[in-house]
Amino acid sequence: GSILAAGTNGINVNGANVIVTIRNLSINGVLTGLAGINFTNGLALRVENVHILAFTTGAATGIRFAPSTANALLHVVNSTITTNGIAPSTGGGIVVQPAGGSAQVVTSGSKIENCAIGVSAVSTTGAITMTVNDTVIAGNRSHGVSATSGSPIRLMLDRANISNNVSTGVRANGAGTTALIGPGPEMVSVSEHAITAEDGGASSLRVLVPSATPRGTLIYYHGGGWVIGSVDGYDTLGRQLAEATNMIVVLPE
Repeated sequence: GSILAAGTNGINVNGANVIVTIRNLSINGVLTGLAGINFTNGLALRVENVHILAFTTGAATGIRFAPSTANALLHVVNSTITTNGIAPSTGGGIVVQPAGGSAQVVTSGSKIENCAIGVSAVSTTGAITMTVNDTVIAGNRSHGVSATSGSPIRLMLDRANISNNVSTGVRANGAGTTALIGPGPEMVSVSEHAITAEDGGASSLRVLVPSATPRGTLIYYHGGGWVIGSVDGYDTLGRQLAEATNMIVVLPE
């Protein structure tokens, strides 16, 4: 399916505690649209196999994620976001800027190209946790990834191709920004384990062992509220924790 959004937003998400999935869709701003997806209130938004393009006026953003509630979730997977924003740095591909709330964001298996800023995180009025993995961020007219903190920002980049952007590939600005880039430290061993709950539900664990003599075990439950996220998105953080504490880190799926 497709949406043409000349002079307006393609989709607005604004409802208390709503969980919205947008899948298999093209959203075209035809060079006059404001935002492909404009999220201001809700529990979670999943964008899967969606092409968002040509939003170049007003907010000029492919996905604008501005939650007013705490721990709102955004997951962008297998999507293409192109030609959004106003050169050099107004709007862009994905703009995360909580409006009094906070945001947890995962982008995986996607392409963000030829926008103003590829991915922008601004935490003036709310904290942001963002993971970008297996994603191409290229050819943007300003920064590839930009994080500007007021409240804390934790940014994790793993297996991301960030290339040929006009300005900085990754820009981390402000004392509240922590950026973890790359696959993380090498472990003595990394293993995957299937588990079955008492009710028959199946899941898995990833176990990270940092040394031959770890001093204990730490179980880290990643964010996402059982709606978004995966251990792959938190592997870098888990390795960092294991190395810093010399403890085995268990990442439940």
